[in-house]
Amino acid sequence: MNRLQSATKWLIAVAVAMFALAGVSAAQVLKGSEEARPELKLTTEQVSKIKLAVERPVALSLWAITSQEFTGNFASVKQHLDEFQAELKKEGLDKQIKEKYPPGLLILLEDPTGKGEFRMKVGCEVAEKLSPKAPLSIEQIQHPQAVRYLHTGRYADLANLHAGIRANLKTSKAHISETKWPVTLRLLDDPAKVGEDKVRTEMVVPVS
Repeated sequence: MNRLQSATKWLIAVAVAMFALAGVSAAQVLKGSEEARPELKLTTEQVSKIKLAVERPVALSLWAITSQEFTGNFASVKQHLDEFQAELKKEGLDKQIKEKYPPGLLILLEDPTGKGEFRMKVGCEVAEKLSPKAPLSIEQIQHPQAVRYLHTGRYADLANLHAGIRANLKTSKAHISETKWPVTLRLLDDPAKVGEDKVRTEMVVPVS
């Protein structure tokens, strides 16, 4: 099940990065305060891409095999990923997934900022509706409007990018005023193969 092991490694790397940033508020990030880490500052290119993404929200619809909802922190993600991967293999779903490297998914059901524990799911994207058994489930992730930001680079920038998206809604001409949850992270590359600075992650932020 090597193709799914790659997705598992990506999710663990994302979890570690997001865990380090979860206690930093959006205000700290955007103001570059002394409490925020230096690497949290948005680059000019990131700001431009965020503004463009916010002005062009799009619909999202995809099928995913997901774990049960769990409450924990990013440090607990690895355990749930291991259980998810074992259950996929047990049910033979790894042989039914057509994609060679299905995108891994980390689904944040609520804002983790400043929280010791929060609700989330892990999973993998699939091209068609499969039939997993409990504790796994198949679900269609759908958002009428979502800001889809394709990030190339370190996972450590992801929390800051979400804060940037939220801040730029105030000046958006797309008539959207707030971000919603869940936020879905689609992990498109294996860092071990492309390098940390070239790995692509799509952040999908529902808006209204």
